[in-house]
Amino acid sequence: MTPKVGIIGGGFTGAAVAVRLSRASAEPLDIVIVEPSAELGRGVAYGTKDPDHRINGPTLTHSLYPDDVEHFDRWCRANGVLADDPECLDIAGRAFVRRTAMGRYVGSELAAHQADNPSGSTISHIQDRAVNARTDGAGFTVSLADNDDLPVDLLVVTTSNAPPALLPPLQGAVAGHQSFYPDPWDSERLAQIAADARVLIVGTGLTMADVAIVVGRDRPAAKITAISRRGLLPKSQRRVPSKDSFAEVLGRAVPAFVARHGRPSSVCAMLRAVRSDASNNLASGGEWQAAFDDIRDAAHQLWPALSEQEQSRFLRHLAPWYETHRFRYPPQVDAKIQAMMASGQLTTRAAALVSA
Repeated sequence: MTPKVGIIGGGFTGAAVAVRLSRASAEPLDIVIVEPSAELGRGVAYGTKDPDHRINGPTLTHSLYPDDVEHFDRWCRANGVLADDPECLDIAGRAFVRRTAMGRYVGSELAAHQADNPSGSTISHIQDRAVNARTDGAGFTVSLADNDDLPVDLLVVTTSNAPPALLPPLQGAVAGHQSFYPDPWDSERLAQIAADARVLIVGTGLTMADVAIVVGRDRPAAKITAISRRGLLPKSQRRVPSKDSFAEVLGRAVPAFVARHGRPSSVCAMLRAVRSDASNNLASGGEWQAAFDDIRDAAHQLWPALSEQEQSRFLRHLAPWYETHRFRYPPQVDAKIQAMMASGQLTTRAAALVSA
């Protein structure tokens, strides 16, 4: 009997799991993806079709295949993505393509593996929402919103970000107001914003930039204020690419940061080390981003070496700063946000939302 695999969630990760299973399995599998969207491989990250929503890393750092990290870059060039979007290239020639291109790429690779794959597996899509799962010890039964229960032998959960939860000050009357937009990805509702609106965005991360750029582009008279508890904004990408390829960085048994500093047992020691590296880089004409990238690329070895107390200390004190240095603007988005702030169209503040 053919083993049945259920994958809950059909965004990038769900599609990637299906592709990799169909390539790696020694026997045919019956792979079923449960995903309410009609298109697979997009999800929240790559579901947007707005031309100003870009991947925040170059094409050479994105791929479905760990053993072929240049696959997405080749696909983009072969399918005219770069030719249709000359703005995607930065001054170093790296391509920061639109996120819809990544969605197309994952969807096309999944479709190719649905048609044919090395294991002879079948890959199907149930356009529905999983609401529950239970096990009898031998397998799983997935309850679906609109279809019969789905029995599977192996269950893989690849759900991603849920819609933002309503903060307490925004619950009640505010939540039902016609000018309250709880979903930053609802492009149809965003298109209804008045031309001269005063817009408050709660949050100052990458999603804020997605919303601010669209609102500011389509409504030049709008005034936008973005707030977060610390008012931190994502940082800029490094201007000079690493001399090492993404494959070389990923393949190192001893990451560069570990080679220099070992595996510090405290968050403070790690912070001192990366600050020292950044200062040395700047003093020699380099960029701080290179030093940060080294600790980022060693995180898979550094984090498990920390005690639970030190991990908690990081989450309490440093996580927001780490995230804004780690998840940076694409250069094109950075330029647009900086221009909006310089013109006064966009203002950011460090503020806590108390009432509304």
